[in-house]
Amino acid sequence: MVRVNAQRWPALLGAFVLAATGAVLPDGAVAARSALVPACLAVSPDSGGVHDSWSSAAPTTTPRYFLAAATDCDGTVYALGGWAATTPSPGPSDFARSDLVENYDPGSGSWTTVPALWSARARLAAVTDEDGRIWAIGGGDDASSGRAVEVYTPGYGAWQATPSLPVEMPVPSAASDAAGNVYVFDGDETAIFDADSRTWRTGPPMPTPREGGVAATGADGRVYVIGGYTTAEPDVPTSTVEVYTPSTREWSQAAPMPGPKGRAAGATAPDGRIFVFGGASEPGETPTAVTYVYAPGTDRWEPAESMPHTRDCAAAAVGGDGRIYLVGGTEGDAVSTATTDVDVYTP
Repeated sequence: MVRVNAQRWPALLGAFVLAATGAVLPDGAVAARSALVPACLAVSPDSGGVHDSWSSAAPTTTPRYFLAAATDCDGTVYALGGWAATTPSPGPSDFARSDLVENYDPGSGSWTTVPALWSARARLAAVTDEDGRIWAIGGGDDASSGRAVEVYTPGYGAWQATPSLPVEMPVPSAASDAAGNVYVFDGDETAIFDADSRTWRTGPPMPTPREGGVAATGADGRVYVIGGYTTAEPDVPTSTVEVYTPSTREWSQAAPMPGPKGRAAGATAPDGRIFVFGGASEPGETPTAVTYVYAPGTDRWEPAESMPHTRDCAAAAVGGDGRIYLVGGTEGDAVSTATTDVDVYTP
């Protein structure tokens, strides 16, 4: 179990601010501009809180799984799309792709419904760009083939279409960096949105084709793709971790997770560690409550505090309070166990 001293937050936040501003570190090295959360987000953690611990937040309005999550500049957490319940007491057939978007304000502790996606879809990915806009990327829907990309500017009304993905990505994982570039992975495909040219291009394929993994950007600007289901038969969860370096356009290997995970949720905490929550592992498809944490600086994985509930097909994002919000998903091996629960992890 990883324990973090409550006094550690000020030092961690200081390092985060240094990285975010490109400040010169004591040894003379210049830190990469942070890509842990939107560059416009000022994280204000509670230094007196209990760390490496779980709590709960207000539930969402509707049980959903295979949804996505992201954070805007104000630290508000968005929950997008997914398979949503269509009845108050849903059975296995009472779910449909959803265009629902809700956001959660950690300050008020409440959820608000915001403009819906243009198209209902599940298994989508979500990221935030350098201006705090929320991107809904790929995923399956009733109208297109998984290439659709929509962008929402908080406070400015409806979602807007943006250039489509260069390839079909029905089960994508995605991450963005502080410069506004967006990286999307599915199977062996890599798609990269260049913030300067405002265009998509294909990138080098992942060495290990997989879907349903966790994508997260480190403070070093590299993108980590973690776990997921292999696309080769039999499609099983994997512990593989591969790292994409944008400056060289090359992939490399990182230390594997302690155990395989598919359909997990994950996020990069303000201190730079990457957390991976729940998902399914072999044998079987039963969801797990296991949490792993990765330190990019040392290339090491450790177990963290397990979730209060098993969780599969959920979504995670960091709020403005520095906590990680785990939203929706299923708590058992049936879709009828989809939940409105929101569990909150304090790193």
